[in-house]
This record gives sequence, C-alpha cells and structure tokens, in this order.
Amino acid sequence: MLIKDRYINPFTDFGFKKIFGSEVNKELLIAFLNTLLPPEAGTVSDLSFLPNEQVGRSEYEESLKVYRDLKNVVDTAYDEGKAEGSQQKALEVAKRLKEAGLDIETISLCTGLPVALVEGM
Repeated sequence: MLIKDRYINPFTDFGFKKIFGSEVNKELLIAFLNTLLPPEAGTVSDLSFLPNEQVGRSEYEESLKVYRDLKNVVDTAYDEGKAEGSQQKALEVAKRLKEAGLDIETISLCTGLPVALVEGM
C-alpha cells in the first residue's frame, strides 16, 4: 500500500491556525507578520493567543440562530404552500370527476377529500 504525503495548506483557516496558532510557533508567527507588514507600520515584537472559544464565537452562534430561523420560516412556508396546492388540485380534480358523472364515494376515494366536501361541490 502506497502512503501519499499530506501537507497542511496555510491558506485555509485550519491550516493557518495549525501552523501559527499556538505558543510553540509564536516566533514563527511574529517573523511571518513582520515580513508581511510594510516597514512604516512598525514591527511586531510580541503577541498573545486567545482561546479559540473567545474569538467571535457569540457573533457566529448568533448568525447561526438567524440563519436557522430564516430557514425554518422558508421551509414552513414551502410546506404549507405545497399542501395548499395539493388541496387545490384535489378540489379541481373532484369537480371535473363530479361533472363527468362519477359517483361521490369514488371521487372521495380517488382524491382523498371527505365525502361531505365532494357532495357540497
């Protein structure tokens, strides 16, 4: 079995955090930042790491709540619209079958509509 080499992509959030996101690699991160920053911006001499849970977590969780709320509203509206459309189609079919002279019980059986509703059409 051939084992394929794997590398961490530093251009992804996961890869960047894996390479630069710990105290062990603090000097590497400082050197990297100083290479990227223009000289007039000054140099980075020290930095501190925050636990991942504290970095934007509440904003992210709040955005998920908003997304889930909107998705539920859309899904519910879609399901209700689909059910309403099915009901309307059943009524149209029942009306045509009744006009064609089919008996009420058969129309009710085929469309799933109550006998009383078909009789009242």
